[in-house]
Amino acid sequence: MRKKFISVCLACAVIGGAVAVQASSPELPTEVREGKTYYRYVPVKGESVFGILSRFGWDEDLFRAVNPGVTELTKDVVLYYPAEPLNVASEAKAEAPDTVTAAVSVKTETEKQTEEQPIRTEIAASTEKTDAGVSPAGMPAGASGSELILPVPTDSIQEYEEPIVYISRQGDTPLSLAREYHTTLADIFALNPRLSPDGMVVGSLIKLLPGSETNHIQARMVTERRPMKPVRYKVRKGDTWESIAAEKGVSAEELKAVNPKTDELKNGKNIDIPQYENISASKQVLVLDGRELTEEGREQIYREVNGLLRQAPSDVHATLLVNTNANERKRCVEFMRGFMLGLETLRKTPYKVHLKVAEINSETAPLEDVLSDEEIIKSDIIFATDDKAFPEELIAFGQNNNITVVNVFDSKIKAYTDNDRYIQLLAPTDFFFGRTADHIAGLMGGRTFIFIGSPNADEESFSVCLKDALGGNASIEYIEDISALESYQFDPAKQYAVVSELSGRTDVMPMIDAVIDIKEAHPGLTLSVIGRPTWLVFSDANAEKLSKADTYFPSRFYLDADDPAVKAFEKRYGGYYKAHTVKSLPAYAAMGYDAARYFIDSYANTAGDWNKVIPARDLLQLDFKPGSVNSWGGLLNKGVYLLNYSPDGAVKKIMP
Repeated sequence: MRKKFISVCLACAVIGGAVAVQASSPELPTEVREGKTYYRYVPVKGESVFGILSRFGWDEDLFRAVNPGVTELTKDVVLYYPAEPLNVASEAKAEAPDTVTAAVSVKTETEKQTEEQPIRTEIAASTEKTDAGVSPAGMPAGASGSELILPVPTDSIQEYEEPIVYISRQGDTPLSLAREYHTTLADIFALNPRLSPDGMVVGSLIKLLPGSETNHIQARMVTERRPMKPVRYKVRKGDTWESIAAEKGVSAEELKAVNPKTDELKNGKNIDIPQYENISASKQVLVLDGRELTEEGREQIYREVNGLLRQAPSDVHATLLVNTNANERKRCVEFMRGFMLGLETLRKTPYKVHLKVAEINSETAPLEDVLSDEEIIKSDIIFATDDKAFPEELIAFGQNNNITVVNVFDSKIKAYTDNDRYIQLLAPTDFFFGRTADHIAGLMGGRTFIFIGSPNADEESFSVCLKDALGGNASIEYIEDISALESYQFDPAKQYAVVSELSGRTDVMPMIDAVIDIKEAHPGLTLSVIGRPTWLVFSDANAEKLSKADTYFPSRFYLDADDPAVKAFEKRYGGYYKAHTVKSLPAYAAMGYDAARYFIDSYANTAGDWNKVIPARDLLQLDFKPGSVNSWGGLLNKGVYLLNYSPDGAVKKIMP
């Protein structure tokens, strides 16, 4: 990654000729440095830079050019200021030969009147917070209309041509990162569509383009309030800092700053009153979006960058792409039927749903031709039912046209890692196994885990993920087969879990029978079985035995036939289509029903902002828990769980 380094100094420079700047004449010792004479001043305890500038009438930009890096008055610091007229631009370059110098020209009052209306830059009160960790006093600038005017940073800025990845920490906010890395909120939101202006989760992966704010450096006419030589004032009886400040048109803080040695106001005591003048100058400044400073403004920037609606839509345009190839047709048509029933439940919503159903067939309706349909191009959300090899051109189509694409079936594709318009309904295998394995390790920590069969090196194996989750200190044993399990010497004082990679019913059920016999022979023994997701296929017919063995296995979906909502759905389906739902896993009709209700309603209620959708656990078959793995990709459904056929006969869904 190639970096460009920019160092910027806010020293005064010249436009069209040298500008002579001379200090006022305080009674200070002088010192000659490199042929130039400077005032030399050692601050006393309690003084501030602002107070010194006010008392001596020194120019702030020139002061900082001569005293680079001095922001706080630490012990033994010595300050210098030119005691004779000098060419500011050349002097600034002599102090910092490698810097880019900002341009400033001081104009007469007559010249000011002929210029365009100057932009006023005012510093907000230091007690006001605009964002966590960022206060206006820490950003010496102000907002004029929709613009935020900031000084060009005096520190070196690393300007990157490619984004970096940042891991968020406690207290980070989008605005604090924008200021720390010299970028803008708009740039951060553009790089991170999954980053909400509402907050930031610690440990989130965020893309940043350091130095991008330099694209917003402009020369502007600004009006600045600069300190002049103070005037004397004799304190009268009854005076307070506040009453004097109000009378003289300054703040009490400014008044105290120029009188650091005066702790108490006494009648007849002389104090200094700070004086200021407004000077119009052309300066190189950062012209950023003034909306960054308010919560409402940050929300506006976020929605504009991400192409989001400003309010809930009155119409939602959805497209359902149905694959009618021979090997896909049955499941896709079943999904479509359930989807239609799901739309029926949205009839009383405040928005209208416009549905476009399009056929995809490799021979008669190629995807490329289908996507050229103007009606589909205007979609808000597209549902596609390809089970394998989800089409990349469809993902790109959604990205290019700002359309959300929902992948209904395929769990292998990883487009959610880098495409922010993509949603994956079924969690991918690595996430699915990893999440549930971690949960078992936490749930059954301290048990002895007995793995049936030799260690499996297959990365897609759940048992491999579980071993990794258990760690090197776990108690793990291996046995060859069911007969070895039957002869195993169980210790009643210990707790056990049998982990099996067996998949077929004819292999699994004999093992379950063996576990049941062991539990009956050892009353009170804690022994559970952990199996594969495929066990769901025969779980209904063998629910009683699975419960006796206290069986666990990971799952992405579960349809409870005894659930009143499921029974009502089956009845509606039969009445509408004059047929029974196709018995499959997952149940495709139930998936369509759940998807239509959840995603369309979520889109409408969040005005298209998927970062603000809430999880749903009241659906028929799937738990929808949309989440992301980084701040710039799409969403995947993190709603995975363990199914536990428990000894009390209940089937429990244990959410990680």
